[in-house]
Amino acid sequence: MIPSNRNIVCQSPFVSFGIIFLWIFASKFFSATLVLDERRQRDNRRECMCCLTRKNDLEEDEDASKYGGWIVQIFRNVHAPLLLSKAGKAIVLLAFSGLLGFGIYGA
Repeated sequence: MIPSNRNIVCQSPFVSFGIIFLWIFASKFFSATLVLDERRQRDNRRECMCCLTRKNDLEEDEDASKYGGWIVQIFRNVHAPLLLSKAGKAIVLLAFSGLLGFGIYGA
């Protein structure tokens, strides 16, 4: 580990918590954005103006399940349903509300 980073991480648990939080936030935000974009595409909505719809359906690839590999299957069959379930939404809201509260308390 770089000496300057070691001092920051070892002396301040808040800094290490912040680094971990940013990594988790980025991974969750990215996957949630992908899920929302997939919904938009399936509803035949435009990219920038989501309230407008396309007249022609998107062509579905019959062999789409074989493309993407195992990580796509995990995101499609496990990760997205967990995030979109009522319990998953409640957990995400509670976690980020708690982080917001800790941030306000710390400031």
